[in-house]
Amino acid sequence: MVKKSGKIMHRMSGQAHFNAREGGKITRAKRRDSVLSKEFHKTIQQFTR
Repeated sequence: MVKKSGKIMHRMSGQAHFNAREGGKITRAKRRDSVLSKEFHKTIQQFTR
């Protein structure tokens, strides 16, 4: 997902099922998107042009 500001976001993997057995920290992290690092951002921009 690309935000209006140009940030590229991604979801944590493994969200489909078996979430109850995960620890609380991991479960909370799966709820939100996080920003890709600058290195990945450059790589993705090269491939999308």
